[in-house]
Amino acid sequence: MKLLTQLLSSLLLMITATKATAMQDSSHLRIFSVQELLNDYDSLHSIITGNHPALWADADSASTEQRWKEIRRKINRPMKRWEFIELIAPATTQYNDGHTALTYDFDFEEVEQLITRKGKLFPYRVRLYNDTVWITENWKDSSSLYHGMMVQSINGVDIQDIIKRLLPVVPADHYRMKEASLSRLFPFLLWSLYGWEDQYQIVLQNPYQQKTSSITAEGITMNGFFQRQFPRKKWNMQLFKEQQLAIISCSSYNNYAEAIRFIDSAFAVLKQENIQHLAFDIRNNGGGNSSIGDHLLAYIAQKPYIDVYSKTLRNGSMMHRFKENSGMQRVMQNFIKNGVQQGNNYTLRFQTKALDTSIKKENIFRGQFYLLTGPVTYSSAHMTALSVKAANLGTIIGEPTGERIDLTGENASFTLPNTKLYGYCSLAVYEGAIADKKSKGVQPTIFIPFQPSALLSGKDPVIEKLMELIQ
Repeated sequence: MKLLTQLLSSLLLMITATKATAMQDSSHLRIFSVQELLNDYDSLHSIITGNHPALWADADSASTEQRWKEIRRKINRPMKRWEFIELIAPATTQYNDGHTALTYDFDFEEVEQLITRKGKLFPYRVRLYNDTVWITENWKDSSSLYHGMMVQSINGVDIQDIIKRLLPVVPADHYRMKEASLSRLFPFLLWSLYGWEDQYQIVLQNPYQQKTSSITAEGITMNGFFQRQFPRKKWNMQLFKEQQLAIISCSSYNNYAEAIRFIDSAFAVLKQENIQHLAFDIRNNGGGNSSIGDHLLAYIAQKPYIDVYSKTLRNGSMMHRFKENSGMQRVMQNFIKNGVQQGNNYTLRFQTKALDTSIKKENIFRGQFYLLTGPVTYSSAHMTALSVKAANLGTIIGEPTGERIDLTGENASFTLPNTKLYGYCSLAVYEGAIADKKSKGVQPTIFIPFQPSALLSGKDPVIEKLMELIQ
């Protein structure tokens, strides 16, 4: 019996020691030394400045380098990596490129721990606009309760202070897109920077009735947040037969095969139902595979068009990480062989863009086409808007897209050596086929700004304008 007790005691000590070692080795619990953090920071600077093909296209080189130095001086004490991100992320977001950043991510251990302990996030979808935060959807019980209410504070912190803390870590091409990105990730970033979970004390205001109310809201799980903010169903089509109108909506250009099947079948229905007005709603589409958007536009365009005049690739250290026979390396070798070299940049110019020939030509759409856009419309979805604008394929309704005209892409990921934080950097820049380079995003034909008052009424001003146009 005594021997058994000794064995159990030894086993308990071993388990305790193993747990302690695991906790010590865990990146999310570890406190990193100043030197480790400085090494990571210098590595980050080298990656960003050495691999981006047009880093200072929308930022001043002298002032951005000064910002790097200022932030480096603040790395003067040991810290956990989660607070390290908040300190250094603004060094990457200052370039106004949503494809280049070091930021909080869903795959980190910190998030795994949140899921394990069943921590809960802020339970509302919001929209940031002009430094105000509006509730657009109640995720807790799917009711319309609190729709259109303006948030004044959360857990005793004024909403203006929250915005000022969150916005600097959000990568974006311009301010409206930064607001839109923070809107999409608001519950997650609120937890990431403040550590709040489970219950939320919220002060709300109805600005139209001048009423203020305080509520206590229980949060939703990370899985619940994912299901609501990033639903699996990416495509949908609504038919309004009396108006001979169809509205196709898409929230992401992912899963190429599934998307192509949906698009082909949708245009077969449009043909069968004699639809004369088609609207493509990409207001909540953050991008993906641009070939998906090209496939849909091949049903609209009557002839080849051009969306970008040129593409420039950077042959830097990150490009060299791709395997010799990888698709990216084959593209790079083509640019080296046929492109114009300027330092480590290689540029190819284009005359036209061939239409996707895999469409069902018998279902080509010859009616009126409308594209619905907003600040979340980004990356490959932005390229769809760029194509429609440059080739005059239809009427664009809504707000400007979230990306600059000379957009970036081909972003490659990286991991910092000590903290194991990872980010991404653009390796390509495209010259958009639009003369107005200074505009922040593709400008709509008909501009419909965000209207907080519409939240209370449940109306969609963009859809209302669409219905008005087809009368």
